[in-house]
Amino acid sequence: MPKPKQEKNLTEQIRRIAGRKDAAAALGGIAFLESTVLPIPPDALLIPMSVMRRDRALRYAALTTILSVAGGVAGYFIGAFLMEVWGSAIIRFYGLEDSLHRFQSLYANYGILMVLIGGFTPIPYKVITLTAGAGGMNLPLFILASLVGRGARFFLLSLLCRLFGGDIEALLQQAMARSGSASSLFWIVILAGIGISLLVLFLMPWFFR
Repeated sequence: MPKPKQEKNLTEQIRRIAGRKDAAAALGGIAFLESTVLPIPPDALLIPMSVMRRDRALRYAALTTILSVAGGVAGYFIGAFLMEVWGSAIIRFYGLEDSLHRFQSLYANYGILMVLIGGFTPIPYKVITLTAGAGGMNLPLFILASLVGRGARFFLLSLLCRLFGGDIEALLQQAMARSGSASSLFWIVILAGIGISLLVLFLMPWFFR
């Protein structure tokens, strides 16, 4: 299992890729591999890339979403056909047994809803993909839920970077580094704030008629 210091060093190395010409290809590769074997989320590269090239931020979000879900499909098939061999080995290597058991319990109660909101929880996406495959979730529904859930996360990150640039980068990176409940609380606050803002914008014309 990778140690926190090793993961931090790897995150820093990935962050330095943001300024390279092949950064987009690296982002796609990381997004794909994180769904099955890589311990570092693509956010680590998506955020600085979206800040450096704010005009391309939403394009980077789309790339990350598509490749992440493609990797998720690979994880789904590993869970469906190779869980005992490869899936369990991945879970053990990263010490994700507790996350697996927690998500299995949530999945048993809430099903596809957990795939939808999984991107805003501390449960790694690879745990979600493996569990969905092992549990026999309908594949088209899994893909759709992943596109919505992962897309919401990545487009939200890129949109914030596009709107606020470097001012928001440090805050987002700190949120990524936080442990479980703190990270989830951060995302809940962000989503609630955006939801309230959109609601206000929607209702304003009614008040000024």
